Amino acid sequence: MNILAKAPITDYSLWGIFKRFKWPILGTFTLVVIENMLFIAQPKLIGDTVDGLIAGDYYHLHIYIGIMLIYAFVTTFRMGYDDRTYAAIRSELSVETVIHQKRANSSLSETAERTALCDEILGFFESGLFVIVKSIVEVVGAMIMLAYIDIRICIAAGCALIITQLVWAATRKPVRSLFTQRNNQRERKVEEIESGDYARITNHFRKIAHIKVKLSDYEAFSFCAFELIGIAVFAYAAFVTISTPGVTAGILIACFGYIKSQNNAATRLPGIYHAIVGVNEIAGRLQKIVRMEAKENAS
Repeated sequence: MNILAKAPITDYSLWGIFKRFKWPILGTFTLVVIENMLFIAQPKLIGDTVDGLIAGDYYHLHIYIGIMLIYAFVTTFRMGYDDRTYAAIRSELSVETVIHQKRANSSLSETAERTALCDEILGFFESGLFVIVKSIVEVVGAMIMLAYIDIRICIAAGCALIITQLVWAATRKPVRSLFTQRNNQRERKVEEIESGDYARITNHFRKIAHIKVKLSDYEAFSFCAFELIGIAVFAYAAFVTISTPGVTAGILIACFGYIKSQNNAATRLPGIYHAIVGVNEIAGRLQKIVRMEAKENAS
């Protein structure tokens, strides 16, 4: 059968892909939530275990071991389910991308690169969705437990989250511009190489390297800002807990564990924020071809 005979209507937006494959993706989402709810319980479980062992009580140690065994089994199952789910989705969308590019008479360079860009969108669902859900569960879980330990620490952590959002908002526009420049260069890669012109080839790869460095700089800046914020919250939490009567070793361990957990989630955000910007730029690029095709068919 001629591949061009089929006429799929592909929505490359993140929401469009989610709606089309919602049940398999919701399956991965559910497993990730369960997995990370078990994971976020660790600081509290470890704190209770420490207090119990100090008092000669092994009950909380048994609870900790049981929860961690469940966590290991859920994580293993989730990883296998993810691989099968996204492999099937990736295969289907890649074929449709080739069809759209052929109908648009795109060059081999553009077709190959846009297929790779489509794969990048699915890569975001496979790895980025996991990190987003993990970060949300960690942040929400840590905030709840910090509020239970001391509301003042919870408020400080909430202020830190607001600042991280402001940092993200400040870098979003330039990062999107860099992703657009990068993808423009990637689509021309084969064409530039086939030209045989040393100057053109050199200029092409130097531009890509420059763009990657700039993107890395923005991510590094965000990482540094978030780490400094995390250090400040950690120091404040140490001051508050030490000055609170009746604080046990287990409470200190749990408190610092949740501060660290929230900070880890925050430091992952720069990469996720930039990935979302990059994927949206790719989706818009691929969707443009689909709209052109639909317009031609209508006429």
